[in-house]
Amino acid sequence: MRGGRSFLGAGALALALVVVATASAAWGGPDPAGNTPVGVLPYSCDKAPTAAECINAGVFYLDRARAKAGLPPYALPANFPSLSPGRQMFILVNLDRIAYHLPPMPGLTAELNHDALVSGVWRAGDPYPSNASRLNTWWPGHAGGYDNVPLAYEGWVWADGLGSPNPRCTRYDHSRCWGHRHSVLWKFPAGSVLAMGAAAGHDSSYRPGYAYLFVGGSSGYSASYSYTWKQAVASGAGRNAYDPGIAPAKMCRVPFIMGLTQAEAIRAVEKTHCAVGDIVRKQSGYAAGIVYQQHPPPYRAFAPGTKVKMTVSLGPA
Repeated sequence: MRGGRSFLGAGALALALVVVATASAAWGGPDPAGNTPVGVLPYSCDKAPTAAECINAGVFYLDRARAKAGLPPYALPANFPSLSPGRQMFILVNLDRIAYHLPPMPGLTAELNHDALVSGVWRAGDPYPSNASRLNTWWPGHAGGYDNVPLAYEGWVWADGLGSPNPRCTRYDHSRCWGHRHSVLWKFPAGSVLAMGAAAGHDSSYRPGYAYLFVGGSSGYSASYSYTWKQAVASGAGRNAYDPGIAPAKMCRVPFIMGLTQAEAIRAVEKTHCAVGDIVRKQSGYAAGIVYQQHPPPYRAFAPGTKVKMTVSLGPA
């Protein structure tokens, strides 16, 4: 087995990876020119981070990153948001491996899924195989603090360079930059029996976490797949034109209008894909004509056309 020292980044968003010591350029595809981070997310991500709207927002940003690399959007099954996190990871990984002319992982195994959960997610660190016999290469990775799989995957594959949460990619040492991406696109030795494990859950601090484990076994390694790439393809992976819906940037991002005049507030609302809702006028200690309350609160993203209610002061009683 070839292995290396693991590391875990500090902060709200943590990425971890064991780096395999081997020859350079042993992965497929070039590194991106720069990070493609996630932008504004729907307000629903605060309350339902794994529901379809938030999952699709993550897919939108993944597609945007792919477009910058000259690749087509991710062709996902129509029911992608309802799949288990492990299957979502598995499909995203294989679509990128295929895009860079690498063989897909044949399947997930229950054993490696369990390893990814117990030694990765629960510990908030790099997972490791519980049985490394007959393995010649294995790659683990962990991400903590992300709301769902597409957002974590963005950090692994499309935002893992200089200036990203990857703690080992620094201005003084670029050798570990894009390390998670390299593991996803790793060129395993010819003849390796490939398998993958993936898991999601919470660590001891109840912070959400995601972990993957890729292994390449010798000819004597036996992988019992619990979910296969053939099954994923049969459900639409790689074939279905998946529509993630409205671009988050075109959603109603509620502006901060308190302190503005009514006319200024109306113009601000109309510029942000929102709509003007009820205008209530009440006497208050604020100057007459000034907006002093609003609903919804500012800086949250909702469906286009969401109405913003404002309360305008009539001045002191």
